[in-house]
Amino acid sequence: MTAGGGCPRSGRGTLPPVISDNQNAQAALTEAYQLEQAGQRSEARAHYEQFKQRFPADPLVPLAELGLGRIDLKEGQIQSALSRFERLTDHPDPGVAERARYHRGIALHEARDHQTAVKVLSAFLSRTQEAYETEWLLRALASSAEQVAQSVIAVRALDQLMNMLASPANIDRSASENPRTSIEPRTPIGPRTPTEPSAPIEPGATADNETQKELERISGRISRHLDAMAPQDLATLYESLPRGRSTWPEVAVRSARQATREGDRDRARDILEEMRKQQIAIDPALAAMVEPVTEGNGDPRKIGAILPLSGRGREVGQLALRGLQLAVELPEPKPFSGPRTPAPQQTPLPQQTLGPPELIFRDGAGDPARTLAVMQELIEEHRVIAIVGPLDSAVVPDAARLAEERGIPLITLAPQADITEGKSMVFRLSSTPQAEVRTLVAQARREGARSFAALQPNHGYGRALRAALEQEVATQGGIWSGSVDYDAKSTSFREPLEELKTKTFDALLIPDSARRVALIAPALAAVGLWSAGATSPTTQGPTAQGPTMQTPTRGRRRSIRLLLPSAGWDDHVIQTSGRYVQGALVSRPFHASASRAAAKEFSDWFETKYGTTPDSYAASAFDAARLLRTAVARGAVTRPTLAAELAKTAGTPTAGPSFGFSSRRTPNRATRIWRVQGDQLERVGR
Repeated sequence: MTAGGGCPRSGRGTLPPVISDNQNAQAALTEAYQLEQAGQRSEARAHYEQFKQRFPADPLVPLAELGLGRIDLKEGQIQSALSRFERLTDHPDPGVAERARYHRGIALHEARDHQTAVKVLSAFLSRTQEAYETEWLLRALASSAEQVAQSVIAVRALDQLMNMLASPANIDRSASENPRTSIEPRTPIGPRTPTEPSAPIEPGATADNETQKELERISGRISRHLDAMAPQDLATLYESLPRGRSTWPEVAVRSARQATREGDRDRARDILEEMRKQQIAIDPALAAMVEPVTEGNGDPRKIGAILPLSGRGREVGQLALRGLQLAVELPEPKPFSGPRTPAPQQTPLPQQTLGPPELIFRDGAGDPARTLAVMQELIEEHRVIAIVGPLDSAVVPDAARLAEERGIPLITLAPQADITEGKSMVFRLSSTPQAEVRTLVAQARREGARSFAALQPNHGYGRALRAALEQEVATQGGIWSGSVDYDAKSTSFREPLEELKTKTFDALLIPDSARRVALIAPALAAVGLWSAGATSPTTQGPTAQGPTMQTPTRGRRRSIRLLLPSAGWDDHVIQTSGRYVQGALVSRPFHASASRAAAKEFSDWFETKYGTTPDSYAASAFDAARLLRTAVARGAVTRPTLAAELAKTAGTPTAGPSFGFSSRRTPNRATRIWRVQGDQLERVGR
């Protein structure tokens, strides 16, 4: 209220302006007002009295009278202030009358006529123009409402006051002597600590420390009101409080619990759904109470797993099981950020109220019938919230169909490209060979390779990756130079390599096992095809040039870029044929020696607990369980909501390369590319 309200303002519903055409009168009133706001009450009183004498007929005289009433209030002369304000409440000028009623409400609060104060002040919510007017109003209204047990009004006022104080730019602390000096509640609700009352914030002080303490006190007052609030009043606040402020989430939680106690689960579910829309973290215990375990839901503490723990593939299954066990034994993961970040000023709810997670695993033995049987057991008897596995591509289609029929999230670790198509409950966390080829071609293209060829065994895996390479080369604008195959059982490669040597290409894909690659790499060198960076009698040693393609040397030596999928690499290659694979690009979804924080942390945990190095299956299983736990911690405690939440995890840090799931329920990132440098793999790109 500049100059006590003398400057006109626009705005529907705000206090009407009071205007004077006499600039001298306006200047005189402004001077008196500034003295009042500076705390020079004696000087301000004298200026207001002089104004009344100099300009007895001016429209601003009532504002001078209001100024004198405010000074009376600050000096404890409450009855005098009330008399001044009441004389003006029926003034013909609506601007004067409104301001008089506002000031009268403040004075009634000071006079401890709280019932009348609440009635008067409630009419001015959202109508004041100046920040200090609003703050004064909210403090007085909240305090008086507390004295007469009108908790709904008190909470509304305190909520608005918290929102205001949390944005210090909204408060002009220098505009007035702090209104808080005289309108803190005289009788607190509930017990208070001895340190709770504090000195007023001085004009010009920063809001950081003092205001934070006051925000905590106000929050405590709100909580005490909510603790004692009748259900119908709680319902009123749920509907009326602004969603974007700090009080509504607490009211929503209490309303959901109240609805559950009353048996109104439909309302409780509606409240939780609204909280999710507002991006508010939901306590898993509350969600579990609202959505109890039923035929269609699982126990959010229980994670199922189906792994090959006997027969073929048991070594891989055991490593995956260790990854899962490690994931459930570690502390609760923090909720992921990204699209579901809590709104500002909203504190995430407790994350560990469901108790420790439980892993229930079964041996699928790579058998489709057995896999389906143990899957039914996990769903019906153990009521798991989700299932990790299986790993064997032969049994995954049947497991995926059952998961879709029963409505339970299934995270398969098998590299089957199309398994998630047309399904809402099936997720794939492992990279596919086709995705590895795509990533290898993209990196080779960035390093200057234009033409590509394949040297593949004549079995299904080799032919599939050869076809994937030809497709990716065309898609990414390269030149396809053709391919040569060889007998998958052969240990001699002279004839296919002589044929390969007749082709012109920059990069060569070898889609075979690591032991085969260890045999093929020196055989390539023997016919003059050397990996870019490899040593030969005509070179001084491994290149350190990085991504630039080398120029072919004189004679029989040609420099090519070897491209190796994950199946084509292990420590055996570097130990036996390291000289011949220098500079090769290798796809490795997980590398235990990676320097990336999440991967290194997982590797350290795994090696400390089990005394062995994890592989990509262990990392994928670990990531699957952690992603499930994170989604449950966000409030997704039913199978349908868990599936929906998992599809939003893109960007979540993981031990493997995935960074969570894409919206298609596949890895957000397929693999990582490494370069062979000496006896190490060095990371390429991000």
